[in-house]
Amino acid sequence: PKAATASKPIASASSPTPTPSLNRKDQRRQEAEARELRSKVLKPLEAEFEALELKIAELEKGQADWTAKLSDPSVVGTADQFRHTSNQVAKIAASLETAYGNWSALSEEIERIKARIGDP
Repeated sequence: PKAATASKPIASASSPTPTPSLNRKDQRRQEAEARELRSKVLKPLEAEFEALELKIAELEKGQADWTAKLSDPSVVGTADQFRHTSNQVAKIAASLETAYGNWSALSEEIERIKARIGDP
């Protein structure tokens, strides 16, 4: 018995424990599914998210520009210009509200998918 024990290699704590081939096969399948999900679903969502962030930045700049015009005496002094400028500010504010809602929903969806595939 002592000789049989001596002939067995001693596994170090740092060496990986061999897993049965079925588990490795399942693990590779799951990794492939995660890569496919990342490629087909997550990448397009992330691209949409980036585009939405650019749109929000544009809207915020437009909102600042139009709001600044409300302080211009020539706009305030002319009812038609003031009404037009006020309508533009309101229109942009509504667009921003929608964009922020879409941004939030998209952000949550991306995080949900990342958690599902184990992506940080």
